[in-house]
Amino acid sequence: MSLHSIPRILFLYASLLFTLTGCASTIPYGQWKVSRSAVKDFNNGKIAKDHSYYYLGSKVEPDSVIAIHKNYTLRSRIWIPIDLTPAQLKSWNFSFSLDHSMGCPYNGGFIIAEDGAYVGFWHGKDTLNTVRVPEPGIIEVYQPYSLPGSMCERDKFLRDL
Repeated sequence: MSLHSIPRILFLYASLLFTLTGCASTIPYGQWKVSRSAVKDFNNGKIAKDHSYYYLGSKVEPDSVIAIHKNYTLRSRIWIPIDLTPAQLKSWNFSFSLDHSMGCPYNGGFIIAEDGAYVGFWHGKDTLNTVRVPEPGIIEVYQPYSLPGSMCERDKFLRDL
């Protein structure tokens, strides 16, 4: 490599870096926070009337459940809307109570917008997620996941066998 090619290589790397940085998303992100009080409310069968409910997976025993406050509209292709009744929530909680996985228990928490505003709450085994707020009043909640190699990931793998 000649001495004259080093500036060219540095220029190419710098150009690539500026191009990739310029293409980075400017959509604000929210948060998916774990909270014991949200778990307690869900487990006690409390249905928030000013929320819309959605689930992933089976309607009989969903993988995850979210409740979005009426001030927000969920934009999603994966979450299934449900008019949640006390009987359905009781059935879900009974199913969840039968799963005694010590390494991957059911959890829950709050969904928070990028400005810190409350959006809703969630319940499920996976404690990580991406939450985006592409425009005011619109929320995008992606499919929850667990850390690779975690007990929850291993549990999912074994259930899928």
